[in-house]
Amino acid sequence: MSLSTPTLTNGIINNEDHEDEVLRRLNASELICEVLVNFGVTHVFGGHGGAIVGLIDAIVAHPKLTWVYTRCEVNAAMAAMAYAKLHNRLGVCVATSGPGAGHLLSGLVDAEQDRVPLLCITGLKAAGTMRHADFQDSKKLQQMDVMIV
Repeated sequence: MSLSTPTLTNGIINNEDHEDEVLRRLNASELICEVLVNFGVTHVFGGHGGAIVGLIDAIVAHPKLTWVYTRCEVNAAMAAMAYAKLHNRLGVCVATSGPGAGHLLSGLVDAEQDRVPLLCITGLKAAGTMRHADFQDSKKLQQMDVMIV
C-alpha cells in the first residue's frame, strides 16, 4: 500500500492512511504552518512574545518546519531575508505585536530593495484592548505602509 499525501481542504486535514487522523480540524496557527509548508518554507525565524505563542508552538510542533530563535526581531528579519536569498525561496520571520513588529522593518526594506520574497508575520492584541496606552500598542499599518504592495 502506498502512502498518500495529506490534503488540506477548508481548514480540514485529510490523511487517508491514518484512520485516527482522517478528519482533524486545524487551529489558525496550524493552518498557517500548513500553508507555509505548501509554499516550500522550511525555516521560520523569530523571537518570542505573548501575541505569537500559539503560532510558535505550532511551528515547533510541525515536522517540516524548523524554528530558528533570535534574540531580536531585527535579526529574525535579516536572517530570513538572507536565507531566502541563499536558498532561492520564501523567507519567513515572526515577531510579537508593537515594537517587535517595528523591528522587522530593516529586513523588509533590505528584502524589497533586493527583490527577495520575505513574509513577516506579527501578533496583534485583542481588538478590545487596542489604543489604551499599552506598551505593546502601535499602529503597524502606518509603520509598514511603505512596504504594502
